[in-house]
Amino acid sequence: MAEEQAELPGDGDSAGETTLEVAVATVLRALGERARYDEPLRASLALIGQAMLALTEPPQTEVAEEAEEVATPEADTGPGAGEDVVAAPAPQATSSPPATHEDLQRLARVMMGQEQPDHEEPPSHAWRRSPPPPPEPPDLQGVVDRCQAKSAILRWYADHLADTPRAVPPRDLIARAKLLPGCQLWMLRQDGSLSLDHGHAARLAGSLNAMAAISAALVKIDKHALSQMLLRSAVELAAEVQSGLRATLRLAGVTADDNDQLALFQWLRQRAAEEQFFIARYMRKDDPADPLEWEDRLDRTYQLGAKVVQIAEQRRMQRKLLGTLRYRMKKEVAPAASREAREAAWVRIGETLDLLVENGMPPTYPSLRPPLVPHLDTLPEGVALPQRAVSVLEAVAAHRANGPARSPDGTDASEGEDDPLVAEVAELLRDQTVVVLGGDRRPYTIQAIREAFDLKDLIWCTTQEGQSYLSIEPFIRRPDVSLVILAIRWASHNLSEATNLCTRYNKLLVRLPAGYNASQLAHQIMQQVGERLQSLAAEREA
Repeated sequence: MAEEQAELPGDGDSAGETTLEVAVATVLRALGERARYDEPLRASLALIGQAMLALTEPPQTEVAEEAEEVATPEADTGPGAGEDVVAAPAPQATSSPPATHEDLQRLARVMMGQEQPDHEEPPSHAWRRSPPPPPEPPDLQGVVDRCQAKSAILRWYADHLADTPRAVPPRDLIARAKLLPGCQLWMLRQDGSLSLDHGHAARLAGSLNAMAAISAALVKIDKHALSQMLLRSAVELAAEVQSGLRATLRLAGVTADDNDQLALFQWLRQRAAEEQFFIARYMRKDDPADPLEWEDRLDRTYQLGAKVVQIAEQRRMQRKLLGTLRYRMKKEVAPAASREAREAAWVRIGETLDLLVENGMPPTYPSLRPPLVPHLDTLPEGVALPQRAVSVLEAVAAHRANGPARSPDGTDASEGEDDPLVAEVAELLRDQTVVVLGGDRRPYTIQAIREAFDLKDLIWCTTQEGQSYLSIEPFIRRPDVSLVILAIRWASHNLSEATNLCTRYNKLLVRLPAGYNASQLAHQIMQQVGERLQSLAAEREA
Protein backbone atom coordinates (compact mmCIF):
# COMPACT_ATOMS: atom_id res chain seq x y z
CA MET A 1 0.00 0.00 0.00
CA ALA A 2 2.91 2.32 0.71
CA GLU A 3 4.17 1.85 -2.83
CA GLU A 4 0.71 2.55 -4.24
CA GLN A 5 0.37 5.75 -2.26
CA ALA A 6 3.82 6.96 -3.34
CA GLU A 7 2.58 7.18 -6.93
CA LEU A 8 -0.40 9.38 -6.10
CA PRO A 9 -0.15 13.02 -7.19
CA GLY A 10 0.37 15.22 -4.18
CA ASP A 11 1.58 18.61 -3.12
CA GLY A 12 5.16 17.52 -2.51
CA ASP A 13 7.65 15.73 -4.69
CA SER A 14 6.99 12.00 -5.06
CA ALA A 15 10.10 10.04 -4.36
CA GLY A 16 10.64 6.97 -6.50
CA GLU A 17 12.07 5.73 -9.72
CA THR A 18 8.81 5.78 -11.70
CA THR A 19 9.20 7.90 -14.83
CA LEU A 20 6.48 10.06 -16.30
CA GLU A 21 6.06 7.70 -19.27
CA VAL A 22 5.61 4.67 -17.01
CA ALA A 23 3.16 6.54 -14.79
CA VAL A 24 1.05 7.61 -17.79
CA ALA A 25 1.06 4.10 -19.23
CA THR A 26 0.03 2.65 -15.86
CA VAL A 27 -2.86 5.09 -15.51
CA LEU A 28 -4.03 4.47 -19.08
CA ARG A 29 -4.02 0.71 -18.57
CA ALA A 30 -6.02 1.08 -15.37
CA LEU A 31 -8.43 3.45 -17.13
CA GLY A 32 -8.93 0.99 -19.96
CA GLU A 33 -9.64 -1.92 -17.63
CA ARG A 34 -12.06 0.00 -15.41
CA ALA A 35 -13.82 1.75 -18.31
CA ARG A 36 -14.87 -1.62 -19.72
CA TYR A 37 -17.34 -2.04 -16.86
CA ASP A 38 -17.88 1.53 -15.57
CA GLU A 39 -20.39 3.38 -17.74
CA PRO A 40 -20.08 6.79 -16.00
CA LEU A 41 -16.31 6.60 -16.35
CA ARG A 42 -16.65 5.90 -20.08
CA ALA A 43 -18.89 8.94 -20.44
CA SER A 44 -16.39 11.10 -18.56
CA LEU A 45 -13.54 9.84 -20.73
CA ALA A 46 -15.58 10.68 -23.82
CA LEU A 47 -15.97 14.27 -22.59
CA ILE A 48 -12.25 14.51 -21.86
CA GLY A 49 -11.49 13.22 -25.35
CA GLN A 50 -13.79 15.79 -26.92
CA ALA A 51 -12.11 18.52 -24.93
CA MET A 52 -8.66 17.34 -26.02
CA LEU A 53 -9.75 17.28 -29.65
CA ALA A 54 -11.10 20.81 -29.29
CA LEU A 55 -7.62 21.98 -28.28
CA THR A 56 -6.25 20.81 -31.63
CA GLU A 57 -8.62 23.06 -33.59
CA PRO A 58 -7.22 26.41 -34.83
CA PRO A 59 -8.59 29.56 -33.17
CA GLN A 60 -12.07 30.53 -34.34
CA THR A 61 -10.90 34.01 -35.42
CA GLU A 62 -8.46 32.51 -37.92
CA VAL A 63 -11.15 30.19 -39.18
CA ALA A 64 -13.44 33.18 -39.69
CA GLU A 65 -10.74 35.11 -41.61
CA GLU A 66 -10.10 32.12 -43.86
CA ALA A 67 -13.82 31.83 -44.44
CA GLU A 68 -13.98 35.49 -45.54
CA GLU A 69 -11.09 34.98 -47.95
CA VAL A 70 -12.81 31.98 -49.46
CA ALA A 71 -16.12 33.82 -49.63
CA THR A 72 -14.69 36.86 -51.55
CA PRO A 73 -12.29 35.56 -54.21
CA GLU A 74 -10.40 38.07 -56.36
CA ALA A 75 -11.87 36.70 -59.59
CA ASP A 76 -15.01 34.70 -60.17
CA THR A 77 -16.30 34.18 -63.67
CA GLY A 78 -18.90 31.58 -62.90
CA PRO A 79 -22.63 32.08 -62.51
CA GLY A 80 -23.64 34.30 -59.65
CA ALA A 81 -20.41 36.29 -59.75
CA GLY A 82 -20.62 39.47 -57.72
CA GLU A 83 -23.16 38.10 -55.30
CA ASP A 84 -22.39 38.08 -51.60
CA VAL A 85 -21.45 34.64 -50.29
CA VAL A 86 -21.96 33.99 -46.60
CA ALA A 87 -19.66 31.39 -45.05
CA ALA A 88 -21.23 28.73 -42.84
CA PRO A 89 -20.47 29.29 -39.16
CA ALA A 90 -17.66 27.15 -37.79
CA PRO A 91 -18.82 24.30 -35.53
CA GLN A 92 -18.53 25.01 -31.85
CA ALA A 93 -16.19 22.66 -30.04
CA THR A 94 -17.60 20.94 -26.98
CA SER A 95 -16.02 22.37 -23.87
CA SER A 96 -15.80 21.05 -20.35
CA PRO A 97 -14.57 22.69 -17.15
CA PRO A 98 -10.86 22.15 -16.48
CA ALA A 99 -9.93 19.50 -13.94
CA THR A 100 -8.74 20.79 -10.59
CA HIS A 101 -5.84 19.44 -8.55
CA GLU A 102 -8.33 17.75 -6.22
CA ASP A 103 -10.03 16.09 -9.20
CA LEU A 104 -6.72 14.59 -10.33
CA GLN A 105 -5.94 13.32 -6.84
CA ARG A 106 -9.36 11.68 -6.58
CA LEU A 107 -8.95 10.12 -10.06
CA ALA A 108 -5.67 8.57 -8.90
CA ARG A 109 -7.31 7.17 -5.77
CA VAL A 110 -10.11 5.64 -7.85
CA MET A 111 -7.60 4.07 -10.23
CA MET A 112 -5.71 2.53 -7.30
CA GLY A 113 -8.95 1.04 -5.93
CA GLN A 114 -8.80 3.18 -2.77
CA GLU A 115 -12.07 4.95 -3.50
CA GLN A 116 -15.22 3.99 -5.35
CA PRO A 117 -16.25 6.17 -8.32
CA ASP A 118 -19.41 8.22 -8.02
CA HIS A 119 -22.15 6.60 -10.08
CA GLU A 120 -23.64 9.84 -11.29
CA GLU A 121 -25.79 10.16 -14.35
CA PRO A 122 -23.54 11.27 -17.23
CA PRO A 123 -24.50 14.43 -19.13
CA SER A 124 -27.41 13.99 -21.50
CA HIS A 125 -25.26 14.84 -24.51
CA ALA A 126 -22.66 12.17 -23.70
CA TRP A 127 -22.64 9.02 -25.77
CA ARG A 128 -23.83 6.06 -23.67
CA ARG A 129 -24.08 2.37 -24.33
CA SER A 130 -25.26 -0.31 -21.95
CA PRO A 131 -23.03 -3.37 -21.58
CA PRO A 132 -24.23 -6.34 -23.61
CA PRO A 133 -26.24 -8.91 -21.66
CA PRO A 134 -24.48 -12.18 -20.83
CA PRO A 135 -25.03 -14.81 -23.53
CA GLU A 136 -27.71 -17.40 -22.92
CA PRO A 137 -26.41 -20.97 -22.88
CA PRO A 138 -27.31 -22.86 -26.08
CA ASP A 139 -30.42 -25.03 -25.92
CA LEU A 140 -29.12 -28.58 -26.20
CA GLN A 141 -32.60 -30.09 -26.42
CA GLY A 142 -33.12 -28.02 -29.57
CA VAL A 143 -29.85 -29.43 -30.91
CA VAL A 144 -31.17 -32.95 -30.27
CA ASP A 145 -34.44 -32.32 -32.13
CA ARG A 146 -32.88 -30.58 -35.14
CA CYS A 147 -30.09 -33.12 -35.58
CA GLN A 148 -32.58 -35.98 -35.45
CA ALA A 149 -34.74 -34.30 -38.11
CA LYS A 150 -31.80 -33.63 -40.44
CA SER A 151 -30.44 -37.13 -39.92
CA ALA A 152 -33.81 -38.67 -40.85
CA ILE A 153 -33.77 -36.84 -44.20
CA LEU A 154 -30.20 -37.90 -44.98
CA ARG A 155 -30.88 -41.48 -43.89
CA TRP A 156 -33.82 -41.63 -46.31
CA TYR A 157 -31.56 -40.45 -49.11
CA ALA A 158 -28.89 -43.00 -48.17
CA ASP A 159 -31.50 -45.79 -48.46
CA HIS A 160 -33.32 -44.64 -51.62
CA LEU A 161 -31.21 -42.35 -53.76
CA ALA A 162 -29.13 -45.01 -55.53
CA ASP A 163 -32.11 -46.10 -57.64
CA THR A 164 -33.65 -42.65 -58.27
CA PRO A 165 -31.04 -39.85 -58.20
CA ARG A 166 -33.63 -37.03 -58.21
CA ALA A 167 -35.92 -38.62 -55.63
CA VAL A 168 -37.62 -36.40 -53.06
CA PRO A 169 -38.16 -37.64 -49.47
CA PRO A 170 -41.65 -37.88 -47.96
CA ARG A 171 -43.20 -34.54 -47.12
CA ASP A 172 -43.58 -35.37 -43.45
CA LEU A 173 -39.79 -35.60 -43.01
CA ILE A 174 -39.24 -32.16 -44.49
CA ALA A 175 -42.26 -30.69 -42.68
CA ARG A 176 -40.98 -32.01 -39.36
CA ALA A 177 -37.64 -30.29 -39.92
CA LYS A 178 -39.18 -27.01 -41.03
CA LEU A 179 -41.33 -26.85 -37.89
CA LEU A 180 -38.19 -26.68 -35.75
CA PRO A 181 -36.88 -23.11 -35.27
CA GLY A 182 -33.45 -22.62 -36.84
CA CYS A 183 -33.30 -26.00 -38.57
CA GLN A 184 -30.96 -25.73 -41.58
CA LEU A 185 -31.71 -27.99 -44.53
CA TRP A 186 -28.38 -27.45 -46.26
CA MET A 187 -28.61 -30.90 -47.86
CA LEU A 188 -31.64 -30.02 -50.05
CA ARG A 189 -32.10 -28.20 -53.33
CA GLN A 190 -35.09 -25.99 -53.94
CA ASP A 191 -37.04 -28.93 -55.40
CA GLY A 192 -36.29 -31.11 -52.35
CA SER A 193 -33.69 -33.32 -54.02
CA LEU A 194 -30.29 -34.00 -52.48
CA SER A 195 -27.68 -31.34 -53.19
CA LEU A 196 -24.78 -33.58 -52.14
CA ASP A 197 -23.07 -36.60 -53.57
CA HIS A 198 -24.97 -39.75 -52.61
CA GLY A 199 -21.88 -41.29 -51.02
CA HIS A 200 -21.86 -38.69 -48.23
CA ALA A 201 -25.48 -39.17 -47.11
CA ALA A 202 -24.93 -42.09 -44.72
CA ARG A 203 -21.82 -40.51 -43.20
CA LEU A 204 -23.59 -37.21 -42.57
CA ALA A 205 -26.66 -38.98 -41.17
CA GLY A 206 -24.49 -40.92 -38.74
CA SER A 207 -22.59 -37.79 -37.68
CA LEU A 208 -25.87 -35.99 -36.98
CA ASN A 209 -27.17 -39.00 -35.04
CA ALA A 210 -24.03 -38.86 -32.91
CA MET A 211 -24.66 -35.14 -32.31
CA ALA A 212 -28.21 -35.88 -31.19
CA ALA A 213 -27.16 -38.78 -28.94
CA ILE A 214 -24.35 -36.95 -27.14
CA SER A 215 -26.46 -33.80 -26.71
CA ALA A 216 -29.28 -35.88 -25.20
CA ALA A 217 -26.78 -37.46 -22.81
CA LEU A 218 -25.53 -34.03 -21.71
CA VAL A 219 -29.12 -32.86 -21.12
CA LYS A 220 -29.81 -35.89 -18.93
CA ILE A 221 -26.55 -35.49 -16.99
CA ASP A 222 -27.51 -31.91 -16.15
CA LYS A 223 -31.12 -32.76 -15.35
CA HIS A 224 -30.20 -35.47 -12.85
CA ALA A 225 -27.00 -33.80 -11.54
CA LEU A 226 -24.89 -36.86 -12.30
CA SER A 227 -21.24 -37.17 -11.36
CA GLN A 228 -18.50 -34.82 -12.53
CA MET A 229 -16.53 -37.80 -13.87
CA LEU A 230 -19.43 -38.78 -16.12
CA LEU A 231 -19.88 -35.18 -17.23
CA ARG A 232 -16.19 -34.94 -18.10
CA SER A 233 -16.37 -38.11 -20.21
CA ALA A 234 -19.44 -36.82 -22.04
CA VAL A 235 -17.87 -33.40 -22.68
CA GLU A 236 -14.71 -34.92 -24.17
CA LEU A 237 -16.75 -37.19 -26.44
CA ALA A 238 -19.02 -34.28 -27.42
CA ALA A 239 -15.96 -32.26 -28.49
CA GLU A 240 -14.94 -35.09 -30.80
CA VAL A 241 -18.48 -35.52 -32.16
CA GLN A 242 -19.01 -31.86 -33.06
CA SER A 243 -15.57 -31.71 -34.67
CA GLY A 244 -16.38 -34.86 -36.63
CA LEU A 245 -19.57 -33.31 -38.01
CA ARG A 246 -17.69 -30.22 -39.14
CA ALA A 247 -15.01 -32.33 -40.84
CA THR A 248 -17.68 -34.46 -42.53
CA LEU A 249 -19.42 -31.36 -43.87
CA ARG A 250 -16.15 -30.11 -45.38
CA LEU A 251 -15.47 -33.54 -46.87
CA ALA A 252 -18.92 -33.45 -48.51
CA GLY A 253 -18.24 -30.00 -49.98
CA VAL A 254 -20.57 -28.09 -47.65
CA THR A 255 -18.87 -24.77 -46.91
CA ALA A 256 -21.59 -23.34 -44.66
CA ASP A 257 -21.39 -23.90 -40.92
CA ASP A 258 -24.03 -26.03 -39.24
CA ASN A 259 -25.73 -24.02 -36.48
CA ASP A 260 -26.15 -27.05 -34.25
CA GLN A 261 -22.45 -27.90 -34.45
CA LEU A 262 -21.67 -24.29 -33.50
CA ALA A 263 -24.22 -24.41 -30.66
CA LEU A 264 -22.68 -27.55 -29.16
CA PHE A 265 -19.20 -26.08 -29.56
CA GLN A 266 -20.26 -22.93 -27.71
CA TRP A 267 -21.98 -24.95 -24.98
CA LEU A 268 -18.81 -26.96 -24.44
CA ARG A 269 -16.71 -23.81 -24.12
CA GLN A 270 -19.07 -22.26 -21.59
CA ARG A 271 -19.44 -25.44 -19.55
CA ALA A 272 -15.69 -26.09 -19.47
CA ALA A 273 -15.18 -22.54 -18.20
CA GLU A 274 -17.84 -23.04 -15.51
CA GLU A 275 -16.45 -26.39 -14.38
CA GLN A 276 -12.86 -25.16 -14.77
CA PHE A 277 -11.47 -28.02 -16.78
CA PHE A 278 -9.57 -28.11 -20.06
CA ILE A 279 -10.81 -29.93 -23.18
CA ALA A 280 -7.58 -31.18 -24.69
CA ARG A 281 -8.73 -32.25 -28.18
CA TYR A 282 -11.02 -31.35 -31.06
CA MET A 283 -11.81 -27.75 -30.04
CA ARG A 284 -9.61 -26.11 -32.71
CA LYS A 285 -9.95 -26.06 -36.48
CA ASP A 286 -6.43 -27.43 -36.86
CA ASP A 287 -7.30 -30.44 -34.66
CA PRO A 288 -10.28 -32.05 -36.44
CA ALA A 289 -11.76 -35.46 -35.75
CA ASP A 290 -11.46 -38.05 -38.52
CA PRO A 291 -14.67 -37.88 -40.60
CA LEU A 292 -14.21 -41.50 -41.73
CA GLU A 293 -14.49 -42.82 -38.16
CA TRP A 294 -18.09 -41.72 -37.76
CA GLU A 295 -19.38 -45.25 -37.09
CA ASP A 296 -17.02 -45.72 -34.14
CA ARG A 297 -18.06 -42.33 -32.72
CA LEU A 298 -21.72 -43.19 -33.13
CA ASP A 299 -21.25 -46.49 -31.27
CA ARG A 300 -19.45 -44.74 -28.42
CA THR A 301 -22.16 -42.10 -28.10
CA TYR A 302 -24.84 -44.81 -27.94
CA GLN A 303 -22.87 -46.66 -25.26
CA LEU A 304 -22.40 -43.51 -23.20
CA GLY A 305 -26.06 -42.59 -23.65
CA ALA A 306 -27.17 -46.01 -22.39
CA LYS A 307 -24.87 -45.64 -19.38
CA VAL A 308 -26.28 -42.20 -18.61
CA VAL A 309 -29.87 -43.49 -18.84
CA GLN A 310 -29.04 -46.36 -16.48
CA ILE A 311 -27.34 -44.09 -13.93
CA ALA A 312 -30.12 -41.50 -14.19
CA GLU A 313 -32.73 -44.17 -13.52
CA GLN A 314 -30.69 -45.37 -10.55
CA ARG A 315 -30.46 -41.81 -9.26
CA ARG A 316 -34.23 -41.37 -9.66
CA MET A 317 -34.89 -44.56 -7.73
CA GLN A 318 -32.33 -43.60 -5.07
CA ARG A 319 -34.00 -40.24 -4.50
CA LYS A 320 -37.40 -41.89 -4.32
CA LEU A 321 -36.19 -44.53 -1.86
CA LEU A 322 -34.35 -41.94 0.25
CA GLY A 323 -37.62 -40.05 0.53
CA THR A 324 -39.33 -43.27 1.58
CA LEU A 325 -36.59 -43.89 4.16
CA ARG A 326 -36.94 -40.41 5.67
CA TYR A 327 -40.73 -40.73 5.77
CA ARG A 328 -40.68 -44.14 7.48
CA MET A 329 -38.05 -43.09 10.01
CA LYS A 330 -40.11 -40.03 10.92
CA LYS A 331 -43.62 -41.51 10.77
CA GLU A 332 -43.08 -45.17 11.70
CA VAL A 333 -39.84 -45.68 13.65
CA ALA A 334 -39.82 -42.49 15.73
CA PRO A 335 -43.37 -42.79 17.16
CA ALA A 336 -43.24 -46.60 17.66
CA ALA A 337 -43.90 -47.23 21.36
CA SER A 338 -43.97 -51.03 21.67
CA ARG A 339 -41.35 -53.58 20.71
CA GLU A 340 -43.71 -55.13 18.17
CA ALA A 341 -44.26 -51.76 16.48
CA ARG A 342 -40.52 -51.06 16.39
CA GLU A 343 -39.75 -54.48 14.91
CA ALA A 344 -42.37 -54.04 12.18
CA ALA A 345 -41.10 -50.54 11.39
CA TRP A 346 -37.46 -51.64 11.22
CA VAL A 347 -38.34 -54.57 8.95
CA ARG A 348 -39.78 -52.07 6.47
CA ILE A 349 -36.68 -49.89 6.92
CA GLY A 350 -34.53 -52.93 6.12
CA GLU A 351 -36.46 -53.52 2.89
CA THR A 352 -35.93 -49.90 1.87
CA LEU A 353 -32.20 -50.03 2.64
CA ASP A 354 -31.86 -53.26 0.68
CA LEU A 355 -33.45 -51.63 -2.37
CA LEU A 356 -31.19 -48.60 -2.04
CA VAL A 357 -28.04 -50.73 -2.15
CA GLU A 358 -29.51 -52.80 -4.98
CA ASN A 359 -29.95 -49.57 -6.98
CA GLY A 360 -26.30 -48.65 -6.68
CA MET A 361 -26.09 -46.64 -3.46
CA PRO A 362 -23.02 -47.66 -1.42
CA PRO A 363 -23.61 -48.47 2.27
CA THR A 364 -21.28 -45.61 3.26
CA TYR A 365 -23.20 -42.98 1.29
CA PRO A 366 -23.43 -39.82 3.48
CA SER A 367 -27.12 -39.14 2.75
CA LEU A 368 -28.04 -42.35 4.58
CA ARG A 369 -26.68 -41.09 7.90
CA PRO A 370 -28.93 -38.14 8.87
CA PRO A 371 -32.21 -40.11 8.95
CA LEU A 372 -30.67 -43.23 10.55
CA VAL A 373 -28.24 -41.92 13.18
CA PRO A 374 -30.83 -40.43 15.61
CA HIS A 375 -32.77 -43.73 15.74
CA LEU A 376 -30.04 -46.40 15.66
CA ASP A 377 -30.54 -47.16 19.35
CA THR A 378 -34.21 -48.04 18.77
CA LEU A 379 -33.33 -51.07 16.60
CA PRO A 380 -34.54 -54.14 18.55
CA GLU A 381 -32.10 -57.00 19.00
CA GLY A 382 -32.67 -60.09 16.92
CA VAL A 383 -34.61 -58.41 14.09
CA ALA A 384 -33.99 -60.25 10.81
CA LEU A 385 -32.85 -57.79 8.14
CA PRO A 386 -31.43 -58.29 4.61
CA GLN A 387 -27.65 -58.50 4.52
CA ARG A 388 -27.35 -55.32 2.43
CA ALA A 389 -29.44 -53.44 4.99
CA VAL A 390 -27.21 -54.75 7.77
CA SER A 391 -24.12 -53.46 5.92
CA VAL A 392 -25.68 -49.99 5.78
CA LEU A 393 -26.49 -49.96 9.49
CA GLU A 394 -22.99 -51.16 10.35
CA ALA A 395 -21.41 -48.40 8.22
CA VAL A 396 -23.62 -45.73 9.84
CA ALA A 397 -22.83 -47.01 13.33
CA ALA A 398 -19.08 -47.07 12.59
CA HIS A 399 -19.21 -43.52 11.30
CA ARG A 400 -21.01 -42.36 14.42
CA ALA A 401 -18.46 -44.09 16.62
CA ASN A 402 -15.35 -42.90 14.77
CA GLY A 403 -16.44 -39.35 13.95
CA PRO A 404 -16.16 -37.55 10.60
CA ALA A 405 -13.09 -38.12 8.44
CA ARG A 406 -10.98 -35.20 7.38
CA SER A 407 -10.71 -34.24 3.72
CA PRO A 408 -7.47 -34.73 1.76
CA ASP A 409 -6.75 -30.99 1.86
CA GLY A 410 -7.00 -30.89 5.64
CA THR A 411 -10.40 -29.20 5.86
CA ASP A 412 -13.18 -30.74 7.93
CA ALA A 413 -15.75 -30.30 5.17
CA SER A 414 -17.90 -33.21 6.35
CA GLU A 415 -17.91 -32.08 9.97
CA GLY A 416 -21.41 -31.74 11.37
CA GLU A 417 -23.17 -33.78 8.68
CA ASP A 418 -25.04 -35.59 11.50
CA ASP A 419 -26.04 -32.26 13.04
CA PRO A 420 -29.87 -32.00 13.24
CA LEU A 421 -29.61 -28.48 11.81
CA VAL A 422 -27.83 -29.88 8.75
CA ALA A 423 -30.66 -32.36 8.27
CA GLU A 424 -33.21 -29.54 8.60
CA VAL A 425 -31.47 -27.43 5.95
CA ALA A 426 -31.16 -30.50 3.72
CA GLU A 427 -34.95 -30.89 3.86
CA LEU A 428 -35.33 -27.28 2.70
CA LEU A 429 -32.67 -27.34 -0.05
CA ARG A 430 -33.15 -30.86 -1.38
CA ASP A 431 -32.91 -30.98 -5.21
CA GLN A 432 -32.15 -27.23 -5.34
CA THR A 433 -29.17 -25.47 -6.94
CA VAL A 434 -26.90 -23.21 -4.86
CA VAL A 435 -24.28 -20.69 -6.04
CA VAL A 436 -21.16 -19.91 -3.98
CA LEU A 437 -19.28 -16.66 -4.70
CA GLY A 438 -15.65 -16.23 -3.63
CA GLY A 439 -12.95 -18.41 -2.20
CA ASP A 440 -11.00 -21.23 -3.82
CA ARG A 441 -12.96 -23.85 -5.71
CA ARG A 442 -12.26 -27.28 -4.17
CA PRO A 443 -13.88 -30.35 -5.76
CA TYR A 444 -13.86 -32.30 -2.47
CA THR A 445 -15.62 -29.47 -0.64
CA ILE A 446 -18.17 -29.10 -3.45
CA GLN A 447 -19.01 -32.79 -3.29
CA ALA A 448 -19.22 -32.72 0.52
CA ILE A 449 -21.64 -29.77 0.52
CA ARG A 450 -23.77 -31.29 -2.25
CA GLU A 451 -24.11 -34.54 -0.33
CA ALA A 452 -24.66 -32.90 3.07
CA PHE A 453 -27.63 -30.87 1.80
CA ASP A 454 -28.72 -33.27 -0.99
CA LEU A 455 -28.39 -30.50 -3.60
CA LYS A 456 -29.12 -30.85 -7.26
CA ASP A 457 -25.99 -28.83 -8.02
CA LEU A 458 -23.47 -26.51 -6.40
CA ILE A 459 -21.98 -23.83 -8.68
CA TRP A 460 -18.77 -22.33 -7.32
CA CYS A 461 -17.70 -19.00 -8.84
CA THR A 462 -14.18 -17.97 -7.89
CA THR A 463 -13.57 -14.21 -7.93
CA GLN A 464 -10.61 -11.94 -8.55
CA GLU A 465 -9.75 -8.36 -7.67
CA GLY A 466 -11.51 -5.96 -10.02
CA GLN A 467 -13.82 -8.65 -11.45
CA SER A 468 -17.07 -7.33 -12.91
CA TYR A 469 -20.45 -8.45 -11.60
CA LEU A 470 -21.34 -9.32 -15.21
CA SER A 471 -19.27 -12.49 -14.89
CA ILE A 472 -21.45 -13.86 -12.06
CA GLU A 473 -24.85 -12.70 -13.32
CA PRO A 474 -25.49 -15.72 -15.62
CA PHE A 475 -25.17 -18.09 -12.65
CA ILE A 476 -27.34 -16.08 -10.24
CA ARG A 477 -30.17 -15.60 -12.73
CA ARG A 478 -30.50 -19.31 -13.54
CA PRO A 479 -34.10 -20.37 -12.79
CA ASP A 480 -33.00 -23.46 -10.84
CA VAL A 481 -30.87 -21.41 -8.41
CA SER A 482 -32.62 -20.77 -5.09
CA LEU A 483 -29.77 -19.64 -2.83
CA VAL A 484 -26.56 -17.61 -3.26
CA ILE A 485 -23.78 -17.86 -0.65
CA LEU A 486 -21.30 -14.96 -0.56
CA ALA A 487 -18.03 -15.90 1.13
CA ILE A 488 -17.33 -12.39 2.42
CA ARG A 489 -13.93 -13.35 3.82
CA TRP A 490 -12.56 -14.14 0.37
CA ALA A 491 -14.90 -12.34 -2.04
CA SER A 492 -13.50 -9.51 -4.15
CA HIS A 493 -14.28 -6.06 -2.76
CA ASN A 494 -16.33 -5.00 -5.79
CA LEU A 495 -18.81 -7.88 -5.56
CA SER A 496 -21.31 -5.77 -3.65
CA GLU A 497 -23.38 -6.03 -6.82
CA ALA A 498 -24.22 -9.59 -5.73
CA THR A 499 -26.85 -8.15 -3.39
CA ASN A 500 -28.46 -6.18 -6.22
CA LEU A 501 -28.40 -9.22 -8.53
CA CYS A 502 -30.05 -11.42 -5.90
CA THR A 503 -32.74 -8.79 -5.38
CA ARG A 504 -33.28 -8.41 -9.12
CA TYR A 505 -33.66 -12.15 -9.72
CA ASN A 506 -35.43 -12.93 -6.42
CA LYS A 507 -32.69 -15.17 -4.98
CA LEU A 508 -31.91 -15.67 -1.30
CA LEU A 509 -28.48 -14.36 -0.24
CA VAL A 510 -26.42 -15.69 2.68
CA ARG A 511 -23.19 -14.00 3.78
CA LEU A 512 -20.72 -16.60 5.02
CA PRO A 513 -18.07 -15.16 7.38
CA ALA A 514 -16.07 -18.36 7.97
CA GLY A 515 -15.37 -21.86 6.61
CA TYR A 516 -17.44 -24.30 4.58
CA ASN A 517 -18.21 -27.21 6.89
CA ALA A 518 -21.82 -28.34 6.91
CA SER A 519 -22.65 -27.16 10.45
CA GLN A 520 -21.39 -23.63 9.82
CA LEU A 521 -23.28 -23.43 6.53
CA ALA A 522 -26.48 -24.75 8.09
CA HIS A 523 -26.22 -22.29 11.01
CA GLN A 524 -25.73 -19.26 8.75
CA ILE A 525 -28.46 -20.35 6.33
CA MET A 526 -31.06 -20.84 9.06
CA GLN A 527 -30.05 -17.67 10.87
CA GLN A 528 -30.21 -15.42 7.79
CA VAL A 529 -32.86 -16.92 5.49
CA GLY A 530 -34.36 -19.83 7.43
CA GLU A 531 -37.92 -18.50 7.55
CA ARG A 532 -37.95 -17.62 3.85
CA LEU A 533 -36.56 -21.06 2.94
CA GLN A 534 -39.30 -22.72 4.99
CA SER A 535 -41.94 -20.65 3.19
CA LEU A 536 -40.51 -21.59 -0.22
CA ALA A 537 -40.37 -25.27 0.75
CA ALA A 538 -44.00 -25.13 1.87
CA GLU A 539 -44.97 -23.56 -1.47
CA ARG A 540 -43.17 -26.32 -3.39
CA GLU A 541 -44.92 -29.03 -1.37
CA ALA A 542 -48.29 -27.35 -1.93
